Amino acid sequence: MDFIAYNFIMKKFLRMSLIIFGLLSVCGADPFYTYDIKNPGIGVVELSKDTTIYAKPDESSPKLIMLEISPKISNMTMMGENNSDSYFLARVPAKNLAYLVATDDNEKGWIEVCWSQKENLTGWIKTGSENMWSWSDFYDKWGIKNGVYFFKDVPPEDKKLYAQPFENPEDKKPVENFSYAYKVRPVVLKGNWMLVRVLDINNVEKIGYLRWREDDGKLLLFPLLK
Repeated sequence: MDFIAYNFIMKKFLRMSLIIFGLLSVCGADPFYTYDIKNPGIGVVELSKDTTIYAKPDESSPKLIMLEISPKISNMTMMGENNSDSYFLARVPAKNLAYLVATDDNEKGWIEVCWSQKENLTGWIKTGSENMWSWSDFYDKWGIKNGVYFFKDVPPEDKKLYAQPFENPEDKKPVENFSYAYKVRPVVLKGNWMLVRVLDINNVEKIGYLRWREDDGKLLLFPLLK
């Protein structure tokens, strides 16, 4: 194979690789481990259009980053451009929605968000408070509709089903004959606990409580977004 033919093939291969990478980058950005959400804040903010994040709640302050809700295929980190998916908490591509953790609300049309969970970086976006959801409302909206999943690093002890919420270990009342859950659908949230309907590994439905959030705000489950 001569140099010109080899060069042509390599260019086609690189172009196809970039397209595939770009398509993968817009398929979603859901968290899978508890440490993916280092700053759980006070809830989430829902975004439906490209959003600029500012250093302060003031449009004259420095712009930290602009996040695209619908990134272009060419919008790839390997080309020195911003890959917005790496900053979102989660996305719903089919509905053109994205979410960031909300950390503060100044009630003047600005919400502070954590735009990099990896580095725990925060900034301000200009949007109405109607776009901010408490964690409970967020789980109600998506979890009750689609179900929820455990983060991959949640220990087995936190996957057990209980007859009622409890604070003291001596008050534990595990649901009898319960095997590992593979489908979890919330019914109602009660504080840091969630009443759920669960199909266990034997395809038997059980009803009981799971802890969906630790007292320090650490999340153990996350809604299925689709």
